[in-house]
Amino acid sequence: MTCNPHRFVFAVSVVVLLASCKTIVITESRLLRPMPRDSVANAAFIARAPAGYSVREHRVGTEDGASLYLVTFEREHADATVLYFGGNMFRVSSMGPAAIKYLAPLGVNLVLVDHRGYGESTGKLEHIAQLQHDALAVYDSVRRMPEFSNTRIIVHGQSLGSFLAGYVARERKLDGLVLEGSATTGSEWLRAADRRPWYLRLFTRLEIESSLEKVGNLETMRLLDEPLMILVGSRDVVMPPKLAQELLNAARVAPNMKRLHVLDGATHNDVPSHERFIPAYREFLSLVSTAR
Repeated sequence: MTCNPHRFVFAVSVVVLLASCKTIVITESRLLRPMPRDSVANAAFIARAPAGYSVREHRVGTEDGASLYLVTFEREHADATVLYFGGNMFRVSSMGPAAIKYLAPLGVNLVLVDHRGYGESTGKLEHIAQLQHDALAVYDSVRRMPEFSNTRIIVHGQSLGSFLAGYVARERKLDGLVLEGSATTGSEWLRAADRRPWYLRLFTRLEIESSLEKVGNLETMRLLDEPLMILVGSRDVVMPPKLAQELLNAARVAPNMKRLHVLDGATHNDVPSHERFIPAYREFLSLVSTAR
């Protein structure tokens, strides 16, 4: 029996490659990207407040000494306040203008937040759990503000911010919860977003830091007791629509108190610019009003 030398070399090469399979560990530090302040851009943003809004800057302290920066936009006769937690790259100075552009037409009060270590907020950032506890402190502070005491407070989180919004909903009774580009668990999210070609999957293996495995909103859905709206782009490859559907299915609130909008053609970061965004949000505000 003869041995084909080419097949032999190929077989040996495969064995060697598999034996040297590399493990890539996805840690929280790989995901979190604190960004420094840009006070000039921030001041310019504050100066360009939309017509009809009064603007105030606030600070919320944390138990470990961080100082969280908030900007509130108050509108006369508004009966709802949207507390907005942005994604991983969000800073009030750079992405606040887009948030205002798409949310101000709803006629609501708005609260924008810099995550710790981002923008004008201080504090060392190592874990998503820190951001979740910060979000709870921010929510409690906003709830105590006299100017918002008679309004419905809706917590809206986008991408990373959706994990913060969900945490607040788990710990407090909200008037409404909006999750934009969210996920069930950290492990499912990272698997769904894995874009490695098939041939790289043969030689690399992903492992997820244990603290990330349950980060997400699946458990929140099982405890939910407030109206829910989930928004996702049909072309979102970061947190795909199937995860949004799983969240909706898991939400324990009555069917008439939850909504899922898969916006055709939208991706992970352009959902608010979709033509269906404002109508969907207005309908949800109406739902929240009747549920109160």
